[in-house]
Amino acid sequence: MRKHPLLAGVVDLHVHSFPDLTQRSVSDLDMARLARDAGMKGFAIKSHYAPTAERAWLTHRVVPEVEVYGSIVLNHFVGGINAAAVEVFARSGGRLVFMPTSDSMNEADVLDTWPGDQQLPPYLKIKKSMRASGRLNPPISLLDEHGRVSESCRDVLSVAAEYDLVVSTGHISPVETMALVPVAKQMGVQRVVVSHPESPHIGVPLDDQLELVRQGAMIERCFAYIDGSPLAETAYDAVRRTGLESNIFSSDMGMFQRDDPVSGFARCVDLLLAAGFGDDDVRMLTATNPSALVGAVNPRLV
Repeated sequence: MRKHPLLAGVVDLHVHSFPDLTQRSVSDLDMARLARDAGMKGFAIKSHYAPTAERAWLTHRVVPEVEVYGSIVLNHFVGGINAAAVEVFARSGGRLVFMPTSDSMNEADVLDTWPGDQQLPPYLKIKKSMRASGRLNPPISLLDEHGRVSESCRDVLSVAAEYDLVVSTGHISPVETMALVPVAKQMGVQRVVVSHPESPHIGVPLDDQLELVRQGAMIERCFAYIDGSPLAETAYDAVRRTGLESNIFSSDMGMFQRDDPVSGFARCVDLLLAAGFGDDDVRMLTATNPSALVGAVNPRLV
């Protein structure tokens, strides 16, 4: 791993590490040690399948130089839009709540429309196997039959507000995102983030991003989606248009046979510099903003 001076203080809020249902490029402990050696401040462990608060606690105990944040993704594996699961997660020291990903209504037809010449990412391979077994549950919408944010989702937001959790949009659609964010803010959720709007299966228009930022949301640009892609320039332009102060960069890495997340983040920093962002800009996008977004490590993790 190449040590990059601009990795000092970085907080990566989107890391897929092992243990998982698929192979990953790093384990939780490998990631923590790599982050420590690179001078990073911390990272969040994300799993599409199980809460990671306990994993974060244990990893932090073994590698105390690095802050480690737990997350929960509201797929069917945790009961979907389940306020009880979120409350137990919060009481366990978790920090980030992701709305549905593989089980989202927005990705209901993703397996049928995925380009045949492109490899499925790990989380969609699991979805494919669940469908083949006949145990794939119906997709989850955040909206009720009237197009309003559902009561179960409001219950989740209430817990998030009470425990000051970060709420991320996961893989939901732009329509659901535009409905969710103002309700979350009205209900007192202080930390709202719109995740990987450049993803082809999400595609939040720039005008919507500008409105979401106006409402107080942060925008998360995930390096895994823009690495080596024409989408990178779209993301950089959107950062400039929405304002550096309203954006963060995360790796969203951990896929087997790709760079480990820390090495990937080093390349992300280099590409940001090459795109014309200055050192201070990069620090804001990768260290200052994500650190402020996630807040302090929950005392239960210490």
